Amino acid sequence: MADCETVVVLEEPDVCIELQLSERGNVRGRLDGTVPSAGELTLELVADALAGVLTSAGYETAPSPADPELQALVQAEPLPVQRPRLCPGCSHRSAFFALKREFGPRAIYPGDIGCYTLGMNLRAVDTFVDMGASVAMADGFYQAGRLVGDQRPIFATIGDSTFLHSGIVPLINAVHTGARFVLLILDNHTTAMTGFQPTSQNDLLADGGEAARKVSIAELVRACGVKFMRETDPYEQESYRQTLREAHKYTQSSDGGVAVIIANRPCVLYDQKPVLEHPIPVIVTEECDGCRFCVEAFECPALVLYREKNIVDIDRRICIDCGQCIDACYKGFIVPKLPELNNQELAVL
Repeated sequence: MADCETVVVLEEPDVCIELQLSERGNVRGRLDGTVPSAGELTLELVADALAGVLTSAGYETAPSPADPELQALVQAEPLPVQRPRLCPGCSHRSAFFALKREFGPRAIYPGDIGCYTLGMNLRAVDTFVDMGASVAMADGFYQAGRLVGDQRPIFATIGDSTFLHSGIVPLINAVHTGARFVLLILDNHTTAMTGFQPTSQNDLLADGGEAARKVSIAELVRACGVKFMRETDPYEQESYRQTLREAHKYTQSSDGGVAVIIANRPCVLYDQKPVLEHPIPVIVTEECDGCRFCVEAFECPALVLYREKNIVDIDRRICIDCGQCIDACYKGFIVPKLPELNNQELAVL
């Protein structure tokens, strides 16, 4: 601070660091109104706060993202508008697609904070509040439903690192209070959304050093008192859906409670080995009628709708040959690509 004429403090959720600064004459933040005193610090709010401070100091600033002129320029560019989506081959997409296909819109889907929040695009995430809230809200939804006779299925989703960070305590409480819902722990072996930091399940520490001991999510789940716990690969669609059905059945049984499924598949950006060892290249057959179901319901970026031809095709530049989109076409127009035969093999045929 001694080297600065003005110091801007940006912090969430409330004033903390700013209160520790004894000399606040040159400090700008929540206390003096430079930064809003309530609400999330969105991109637009941070840009406006910084622009105000810089302008008062005599610096020229770039337009705010909400600037009307800037927005008009962006809208005038002939660029496709695409919302954030899960990566090609992401196992979370397979987990959500099968879940929604199996239990449909009647179920309640509390979500959490991570890559998998994008499950809202696949209509399999109804809520996301803070880390660990999916488990706590599933408990609350069950208890509220129990009082009024609402027996809709409840499927909460949480990532492996988020579960280790904030999901264990609400799971213990849900077991203790007799809640009945299915918790899906989407285990992609890393903290993918914020930079692939290792979790306590990994062999390495954040600094690259060797971990003293790995901590097992499965053992933690059992220690929380969960009686029904299964591990499955969401790429194995048939067995994964069967596990979903068994878990839901357990929650409805006389001696049931919370059921936990660990959807175990590494993030394709973190570890491509499983896909590279068993690639399943696909093609879209000529019968494709451009119904858009695969594009909208499965939402893989490698599935592209060509409007001028009214057909879907594969973007080979980003497709990783995971083969998961085969299940995304209920008409059977996405099929495995047969290996090309050489002249000698053709002659034998």
